[in-house]
Amino acid sequence: MILKKGKFYQVYLLPILIAFGNGVLSIFGVNNGLEMYFWIIAIVTCGVLLGLKKFDHFWIDSFIAGVLIAAATGIPQVLFMDTYFTNNPEYLEAARTLPMNPKLYTFLMISIFGIAIGILILLLSFILTKLTTK
Repeated sequence: MILKKGKFYQVYLLPILIAFGNGVLSIFGVNNGLEMYFWIIAIVTCGVLLGLKKFDHFWIDSFIAGVLIAAATGIPQVLFMDTYFTNNPEYLEAARTLPMNPKLYTFLMISIFGIAIGILILLLSFILTKLTTK
């Protein structure tokens, strides 16, 4: 089973908390300009944890982690989108040009970013696994 309780705490919890913190801070506009660093820290943390634990199916775990990290950032933003736009007016202007509802757009981007993050985690954990395997 991929999402065992012990594995969840070992691999997913810290990166998800980092991503969730990113999402909550972005609602209030606190981390403007720092979002990228939160993403990098969450991705590297997860990749290192997966690479060092040497799980059998780390490629599946990478994609699960990627989606969970993207969701942990995006869902708080969707739930409090009015507050998000109030504190991040530059994104409100961009949202007005979208051909769809900003909440729907954010949910679609969670999937796309989740896959992209999963690929980055997969590459990082694969490289780390190969470097640490003798």
